[in-house]
Amino acid sequence: MMNFSKWLILCWAAMSPFSWAENMHVSLTANEWPPYTSANIEGGGLVIELIKSAFAEEDVTIDYVIMPWARAMASVEAVRKDAVAAWYSEERSEKFVFSDVLLINHAVMVKRKNADIQWQELEDLIPYSFVLLIDAVNEEQFDQYDALDKTYVGDEKQALDMVIKKRVDMTVRDQGMVEYLIETEPERFADKLDFVEKKLAHNALSLMLSKQHPNREEIIAHFNRGLSKIKENGRYQALLEKYNVSALEH
Repeated sequence: MMNFSKWLILCWAAMSPFSWAENMHVSLTANEWPPYTSANIEGGGLVIELIKSAFAEEDVTIDYVIMPWARAMASVEAVRKDAVAAWYSEERSEKFVFSDVLLINHAVMVKRKNADIQWQELEDLIPYSFVLLIDAVNEEQFDQYDALDKTYVGDEKQALDMVIKKRVDMTVRDQGMVEYLIETEPERFADKLDFVEKKLAHNALSLMLSKQHPNREEIIAHFNRGLSKIKENGRYQALLEKYNVSALEH
């Protein structure tokens, strides 16, 4: 028997293509992930500005709301929001579709300053404890490796605080975000955190929509064309420089 949410999506699919073509508006959601997405940064952060600029080239407007990551994912899956910027994974590709790559982020292990932690294989990490973000992608084999001691929380800064307070040994976060927090909140994070030298993964950040979204193909097509345009006209590079993101991250 069809559940109510799927019935609503099918009804929307039958009615919405024409209205979306007339309105050309996309609702985004994101978590607090500075400097990429944030309610505390004018313009919303690098990723929000990149997405907004790409869509503007195609005369598509956007709005966005910041919420906890698990809720953001659920909102997009249920088509309560149109899209979210997210790292690609094979597991996610079963439920979602992805745009061209917006950025490449570096997933790194974050430890306490001066803690001597080195690894080559996942087995080397068994003695250590981790705190991870709920519903986040880190690295596929790492995420599936059940021998590791993993705790989950809903907030990026909470995970870092747990490392500092010695409740866990490490977390896995985006290197650019941690560097930004160390610079902008030095009392809380500076001289307390460091990175494990060997990076865990390089993750492709894309615009992600539910496979149930009735306008997913049109939205992604507009976004991909707009993204190509801002790379050609210099807007993309200008935004990277505004946020001091290195060329190695895209």
